[in-house]
Amino acid sequence: MYNSLKWDLDEVFVRVLTMHKPIETRYIMFFQAASKVGKEIGINISAEEMQKRWIASQSTNRPYETSTDVLAFEFNAPYEQVYHRMHELLIEDHIHNFKADMILAEEVLKLGHLDNYLVTHSNETWTNYWINEMNLTNFFKGHFNVKSMGFCKYNDDGTYPKILELTNKAAEVSIMIDDSERNLVPAAKTGMKPILYSTGKSKNGYERHSCPINLTSSILKQTA
Repeated sequence: MYNSLKWDLDEVFVRVLTMHKPIETRYIMFFQAASKVGKEIGINISAEEMQKRWIASQSTNRPYETSTDVLAFEFNAPYEQVYHRMHELLIEDHIHNFKADMILAEEVLKLGHLDNYLVTHSNETWTNYWINEMNLTNFFKGHFNVKSMGFCKYNDDGTYPKILELTNKAAEVSIMIDDSERNLVPAAKTGMKPILYSTGKSKNGYERHSCPINLTSSILKQTA
């Protein structure tokens, strides 16, 4: 086990900011953001048309998971660029909610002690807000940026070199919080204890949380 909080800042916090809205409203917000991103890179598709294509895909053998998939698979848009820009737009739309959303911030701060490492997503807007404005670095032994350190890159044998690097630096419980089981599975195999941030059914038995997340009282489930 290594002692690191890997927090997928952009995805999780965008969902926290929008979780109080009906599911239909949240989907529309994501389609609208994706439509704006499409226009920025020369793809002229309305949010309504994007929603129709997403719905149509659900009855195929390759259903789209997100509105980003529509742009990437139907228009050959660069996935990572679209993904990050979409979240930047969603963040900008909800920036006024950040300071009001203190429940989650307080829970993060409760986790902080000198033996913890904080690993954040590569989105600079989230990093600037939660690391600089919230001063989270004062509560953690070290801070790693996912993109700059290549955290998610793995070797041919399936090992994650940067995860192993952290394993050698700290020795307590590691936590990964994500809304995607696809991301949690390899994390669990490396010894992390996963929390699925989702209201959907967990196929792998991960503990499920909806907003607000009470991280400090969570009994994390071990996975094979």
